[in-house]
Amino acid sequence: MSILVFQAASQIACCAIATWLYAHHLSEQAHFPARMAAILIVGAAACGLAITSGYTLYPTLTDNASFIAALAMFTVVIIALTVAVAFLWKASPWTALFCASSGYLVQSIVYGLDRAAHVTGIVQVQYTGELDIVDVLSYTACAIIVLALFHRSITGRLQRSGLLGIRNPVMFFAVVLAMVVSLALDLSIKDILSYEIPFRYAVTLSIVYVAICAFIVIAEFEILYNQRLQTDMVTMERAMAEQERQFELSRSTIDAINRRVHDIRHHVIDLLADGGVAAPAKETLREVAREINVYDAAVKTGNASLDVVLTEKGLLCERDGITLSSVADGRALSFMAAADIYTLVGNALDNAVAAVSDVEGGERRSISFNLRSQMGMASLSVENYFAGKAALVDGLPVGEGFGVEKMLAIVERYGGTIVCTADGDVFHLDVLIPQG
Repeated sequence: MSILVFQAASQIACCAIATWLYAHHLSEQAHFPARMAAILIVGAAACGLAITSGYTLYPTLTDNASFIAALAMFTVVIIALTVAVAFLWKASPWTALFCASSGYLVQSIVYGLDRAAHVTGIVQVQYTGELDIVDVLSYTACAIIVLALFHRSITGRLQRSGLLGIRNPVMFFAVVLAMVVSLALDLSIKDILSYEIPFRYAVTLSIVYVAICAFIVIAEFEILYNQRLQTDMVTMERAMAEQERQFELSRSTIDAINRRVHDIRHHVIDLLADGGVAAPAKETLREVAREINVYDAAVKTGNASLDVVLTEKGLLCERDGITLSSVADGRALSFMAAADIYTLVGNALDNAVAAVSDVEGGERRSISFNLRSQMGMASLSVENYFAGKAALVDGLPVGEGFGVEKMLAIVERYGGTIVCTADGDVFHLDVLIPQG
């Protein structure tokens, strides 16, 4: 096999793998296996036809026409990869173009690293035009190293929602930049290396090429990552604003209920004191008074915001047959904003109520809430039973939705920490926040 044929085939394969590392986070199109088979067949046929016709991914520059031909070849490869991504996965044109250009850049890093190994003499092969096993091992080793690092540091951290958020022309600029670097610089270096230039220049050019390609890949990821952070921040701010509105509404509602229930209880007491009420009716009125006491027993912790959320969640637990016991010194959270207290404690108790709702057995349908000051720290803990298996990653529950994210954002903003543990069928949530 010719070395040029191997280079073209291996680079196309590496480019496809790198693109797949990005795109596989996306949702698959219908009949994905059949689509993948079609892409592989068409791609293999096209690559085979191009290679046998004498085209390579990096033709040597000899004149202006060859540069235009190289530019056309690069454009064809990018378009083909973009179409393949859109054909296999549910992706917008910008997303497909981003995956294709980034995959091509990663392939360029692999090729540049392999060439640097040859230039520096780390890999020594006498060029004869025929494929040498050392060439195969060298390129394969470079591909494995680069793709593994690439997946661990970049594509492994991507999220489907982050890729779907690519909708701006910045990606077009990134593609143009990739074209300039991967095509113009690489072809220029290859042309220069055909002349007898000092060894140090050849090594420097090869290293600089790899470094620039790696920088562009990282920069593209940072653009994507920062865009994701901005989207999350906007969503979080909206959620926090809604939580604050909900807090004010809950406080007003609970105050109104307490006032009304307080009046009703006194009216019942007056009726019981009336001698004209029959004995059966008095017993009924006493039962009504006992029921009313449940709703009139507003929690008093020394913190108005904490009182609201504990009273609200206590009423919900009473409705669902769940026992909520709390020992709380509300002054421990006096340094926190009212809406933050409502969000933090409210989401913690909501998660506990959701877990306990699946538990059978009256005595196990209970939640314990504790809050106290301890060595300059506000210590908050929630314990509850749960059914099934608790999935924890890095000390946080998986699948709890946006509530955990909001809790974590609030605690980290105050310099605190959240730790979740599961002991048998008991779930523990522990929060420590500096009071300074």
